[in-house]
This record gives sequence, structure tokens and C-alpha cells, in this order.
Amino acid sequence: MTWDEIDAVGVPPSPKSDHATAVHMERYLLIFGDGCTEHVYTGLRHLCICFELLDTNLYELIKMNHFRGLSLGIVQLFSKQILCGLALLKDAGIIHCDLKPENILLYASTVKPAEIKIIDFGSACMENRTVYSYIQSRHYRSPEVLLGYHYTTAIDMWSFRCIVAELFLGVPLFPEAYASLFTNHRNCY
Repeated sequence: MTWDEIDAVGVPPSPKSDHATAVHMERYLLIFGDGCTEHVYTGLRHLCICFELLDTNLYELIKMNHFRGLSLGIVQLFSKQILCGLALLKDAGIIHCDLKPENILLYASTVKPAEIKIIDFGSACMENRTVYSYIQSRHYRSPEVLLGYHYTTAIDMWSFRCIVAELFLGVPLFPEAYASLFTNHRNCY
């Protein structure tokens, strides 16, 4: 792999996160990833990870298809890969917290056509150490998050289901008004 084929990402710590969480995530990445320590390091208060160069995201793919949705075969292929990624995260006790089409990228390589990777773990947390109450993008936000309840890796499965529907339909399953229904409901209590 050359430097032209990788993309380095530095994730700064959020005000509510701590170094211990970053170290735990680094360990999980090493255990569940390729195990290569030269691509994951901590420095300057950032967790830095080098990835292979990736291409467009799933939202841009839907947009290129004029918001008509993708074929069932492609939706199934991507769904299986997303589920494999979510299974790894669940096994590691990590909640992504911001799963959406923009955070799922296609590999740039023609050697691996139609393969994807989940990115952007900036809002991620350990399942036993949830730190945020305002998480997930509006079209993919789970009911428990909207209602302010305790959340688990199940919120990523909610987002996954919304993404699968959007891949097939070409438009978000739940419009923006969906979130206001729960907000109004929460204010009743």
C-alpha cells in the first residue's frame, strides 16, 4: 500500500470523552481490524488511523442515481456488508452513533468493486459508557434517542434499517417532521 492509496484520519477528543475511551477504541481497532499497529497511533491528543483511499459515499451514489434508489441486488450486497461491520462493532461494545449514507464509503479500488467501509467514528462511544444525548442524524435517529432514553448498539440497527430503505427508495424513510413527533411527545411527560 502506498501513501497515494491511504487516507489518514485524526479524531480529536470531544469535551465529554476521555483518553481511556480513545485507548479502548484503539485496542478494539487493533483486535478486530487487521492487527497492524503501524496504522493506528495516539499522538497530540488525537487518535490517528491510516486507512486505504476510499471513494464516494452512499448518499452521493443515490444522488448520482437521481434519487431513484438502487437495484435490489446492490441494496442486498451493501446491506450484508454494513451488517458485518455492525456485528464487529457490537462484539467490541462500540456504538457508532452516526450511521448514515454519508458515513458509508465505497472502496476506490477497482479490485474491490461494490465493497464499502463504515467511517466517521467521531461520535462513537463504548456501549457501557454512553456520553452523548444529542446523537444520530435526523433521518436515522432512533426513537430511544429522540425520547432521551438510555441507548445501546440497537440505535445503529435502527439507522441501518433507515439506510436500507433509503438505498432502495432513493429518499429518506422518515422526513424531518418525524423527529418533531417524538419531541412533542416527550414534552407531554
